[in-house]
This record gives sequence, C-alpha cells and structure tokens, in this order.
Amino acid sequence: LLFMTAVAVLSMLAACANAKTDNANDEAESEAVEEVADAQSGATHYSGKVRDLTMKKYNHYIFNTETNDGKFLGTHPIVIDFYATWCGPCKQLSPKLEALAKDFKGKIDFFRVDVDEETKLAQMFNIEAMPTLVYFDGNGNITGTSVGLLTTDELQANINKYCLKK
Repeated sequence: LLFMTAVAVLSMLAACANAKTDNANDEAESEAVEEVADAQSGATHYSGKVRDLTMKKYNHYIFNTETNDGKFLGTHPIVIDFYATWCGPCKQLSPKLEALAKDFKGKIDFFRVDVDEETKLAQMFNIEAMPTLVYFDGNGNITGTSVGLLTTDELQANINKYCLKK
C-alpha cells in the first residue's frame, strides 16, 4: 500500500512537471505567433495589453542592462506596474490598467512586474511598496512614479503628465 501511494504521488508530480513545461512551451509559441503577426502589421506585440515583464523582456523591449549602452529600445512611452499577487490594492488596480492599455493602444506600452518573481527588476527601481507605477516618456526617461491605489482619473492624469507631457 505504501509503495502504491508513493508511485501515485510520483506519477502526479511527473504529470504536473510535464504540464508546467507544456504551458511554458505554449506561452513561448503564442508569443512567437504574436510577434510574427505584429511584425506584419507594424504594431508592437504588447500594444493594447498589460504584458508581464521579466528581466529578459526588459533587456529586449526597454533597456539592455547587459550591454549598458543606455539606448532606449522602446517605441512608445511606457508604464510599468510593480505588483504582488497577494496585494489587495494591486488586484484592484489591475483591471484599470488593462482598460487604459486598450485606450492608449499604439501610444503607450504597459508592463507589469511581479516583485516576488522579478526581484532584480524591483531592486533596480528601488520598489519598496506596491503597487508602484513607473512612467517613462517616449525617450526612455523616467518621468514619474506613483505609489498606492489610484482612481482611473488619477491614472489618466499621470499618464498625460508623465508619458504624454500634456
């Protein structure tokens, strides 16, 4: 009985590991398809969405910290949301940012960073509280930050002030 239980547990663990690998492969394939479609349309593949940002993606889409050349790689102003999955105000802010990403599609790129998963990015930006939003202008300059839950009107005002310079 003990042997059969151990075999069952190991089988479940193996199935979970395979599912995680399959999900990672599916995500990579999905992003590759999006990039091809966006290359054909001329849009960025993250336009109109709040995209998860990892250090690898930061190096690819915003600034390459490995080359340290200081060249901004973005094509639009950027808003980065530093959040935690356990943070109540972060959960309330998320749908507002999703809606704004659609409203500003093609004008501003929105990213989110899970501070528990991407500690190096959180440290780079000296994130101490969540949610924290970091705003970049179209030249890649950090033009502002905000901490805490904001209303949609406050978010739009910050985007106009810090990203669009209105």
